[in-house]
Amino acid sequence: MSGKKILLMVLLSLVLLLSWVSGVLWHRDHYVVVDGQFYLKNVRQLDLREQEISLRHYEKLRRRIPECEILWNVPFRDGTLSCDTEEITVSTLTEADIQALDYLERLETVDAKDCTDYENLLKLRQRRPD
Repeated sequence: MSGKKILLMVLLSLVLLLSWVSGVLWHRDHYVVVDGQFYLKNVRQLDLREQEISLRHYEKLRRRIPECEILWNVPFRDGTLSCDTEEITVSTLTEADIQALDYLERLETVDAKDCTDYENLLKLRQRRPD
């Protein structure tokens, strides 16, 4: 191989490497990656209600974009509750339910008149005295 071809290959490799590095740096400045999904860093609100995300995924996202309002469906029992839920009715209450209810920041009323899980009702009342 001639010297010109080697020089051209080295220069081309260098250009490709610099392009890749600049792309990685640009991406790092504009996006966060959570469980393989990309999210813009400088966004004020994310609407993830059409996606199924776990509590762990939500927590990671909150840590990485703390100023962002995240709209999502909170896993609760066998389904989900919208994060803007204000009132729910329960006939049973588990420790996991109480933890999930912590994510419903707008929750005002828990109708538990048929619930006999008194210990967990007391725990819920201690966590959410309002």
